Amino acid sequence: MDKSPGSRRVKASERPRLRHRAFSLVEVVVAIGVAAVSVVSVIALYRPIVEAVGEVRGLDETERAVRALEAAWNARDHAGRQAWLDAPVHLFASRDGRVVAPQGDAAWDAFGATPAARDAARYYEAVFVRDDTLSPAAANPAAVHVVLHVAWPAYTPVGVRVTEPAVQQHRFVSLVLRR
Repeated sequence: MDKSPGSRRVKASERPRLRHRAFSLVEVVVAIGVAAVSVVSVIALYRPIVEAVGEVRGLDETERAVRALEAAWNARDHAGRQAWLDAPVHLFASRDGRVVAPQGDAAWDAFGATPAARDAARYYEAVFVRDDTLSPAAANPAAVHVVLHVAWPAYTPVGVRVTEPAVQQHRFVSLVLRR
């Protein structure tokens, strides 16, 4: 041992204490638990968010198709509107609302040569019906209240007829002036 005056042995009690800056096992487990709960919560919210976005997109498409159906109604003259009310015509609309026509109309030929391809393009089915409660046929009013019944999907993407579509009623007042 060196006994020189400058080199003196430091006792353990005189050494500066080194603090260990590490997390304990309990702290690590708690942190991993909090992170796991957070990740699971975010993943659990993903599906409802995707469903909500899909629902909003579907409502936008439906509103666009309903506006197209109303435009087809408004484009008809008095006799044409009356014919749609006297013998209800089932109209079909494409999902984007660009085509509105009865089933056998030539407008559907652009969607394919096969009946299944043409049927697959027919997403909405609609019929205009007189609301006899608000405007009875016997009363012969100046304006007729009409209900637009819209059902979708009318056909599947492969052209198979849907037997139980979701039905939504869209009401609007149309002025069908009597002569």
